[in-house]
Amino acid sequence: MYPRARSDSVRSASTIAPPPTPRRRRRASRTRAKRAAAECPQSPRRRGSRAAISARGCVTIEASMTDTRTGALLLNLGTPDSPSVRDVRRYLREFLSDPRVIDIPAVARWLLLNLVILPFRPAKSAAAYAKVWMPAGSPLLVHSRALEQAVAEADRLLNTFNALLRIARIESQHGEESFTAIALGDLVRDVAELYEPLMEEKSQTLEMQLNGEVTLSGDRDLLFQAIANLLDNATKYTPAGGGIRIELARLNGKGRLVIADSGPGIPEAAREKVFQRFFRLEQSRTTPGNGLGMSLVAAVVTLHRMSIRLEDNRPGLRVVIDFPLCDSAAAGNSIN
Repeated sequence: MYPRARSDSVRSASTIAPPPTPRRRRRASRTRAKRAAAECPQSPRRRGSRAAISARGCVTIEASMTDTRTGALLLNLGTPDSPSVRDVRRYLREFLSDPRVIDIPAVARWLLLNLVILPFRPAKSAAAYAKVWMPAGSPLLVHSRALEQAVAEADRLLNTFNALLRIARIESQHGEESFTAIALGDLVRDVAELYEPLMEEKSQTLEMQLNGEVTLSGDRDLLFQAIANLLDNATKYTPAGGGIRIELARLNGKGRLVIADSGPGIPEAAREKVFQRFFRLEQSRTTPGNGLGMSLVAAVVTLHRMSIRLEDNRPGLRVVIDFPLCDSAAAGNSIN
C-alpha cells in the first residue's frame, strides 16, 4: 500500500500514480524529446559542407546565433555521397562533429559520436539509404535539382510573359505625353557602363564616338531598354577578344546611332525576321533568351518614329538607327 499524502495536500490513494513501468518511461522520454525538439534552437547553414543545400542537397532550418541554450539535438537533414557504409560513416562523422548540430560539451560530443553513434549507426543508416537511393543519386539531391529546374523554368516563363506584356503596352501607346528631351550621348554612356564588366570578362574592346549635342524627344526608360538589348546582343555574340563600336552623330538634319560588333553576324535573308516575336537563329538556340529582345527594340523604334536596319559589318553585325532630332538640335549644322 502506498503512503498517504500529508494533510496539507490531501490526496486519496486512488489518485497516487504507481511507479512508472518501462513502457511508461519510454513514452515519457519520447514526450520530453518531442518537447525539446519543438523548443530547440535551429541550425545555421554550413558553407562548404554536406550540410549545405547548395553543395549536398541538405535541408537546413536556420536560426539566430544568439540563442545560448545547450544540450539539444538540432534539426538538420543531409545526404552522403552513396549508400555505402563507408560514405555514410564519413558523412555522419563530418555532420555530427559540428558543435552547432549537437550542442553539448566537446568531450561529451566526442564520446557520443565515437563510442555510440559511429560504431553502430552507419550500417543501419546505409541500409535505410539503400532502400530509397535513386539511379541518379541521393533522392534529396535529385528532387532538389528537379525543384531548381522547375523554378528556373517558371522564371523563364514569367520573363517571357513580362516581355510580351511590355511589348504590347509599347505598341498600344500612341501619345507622347511621357516624352522629354533626352541627350542621347549621356544615355548611351550609361548603358555602356552597365556592360563594361561583362566586356572585360571576355576581353572585348569598346570604342565609342559620341556627339554630345544629339538630343531627341522620347521616353528615357524605353530607349535605355532598347539600346541595352542591342548592346547585350553585341556583347553576347562577339567572341572573346573581339571589338564593339558605338557611334552617335547628326547627319542631314537627323540623328544616327550605330552599334557594330565583330561577331558572326546575321544572314541577309534573316535580318527582317529577327524582329518577329520568338524568332531565333539556329546558332543562337543554345544561348539564353526568348526571342523577344529585338521585337521590343522594334516596338520602341516605331513608337519614337525611328527607322532601323541591319547591315553586314564584315565581320559581324551593324545596327543603324536613324531618328528625328529635337527642334533645337535639328537647327544646328549637320555633323558627319
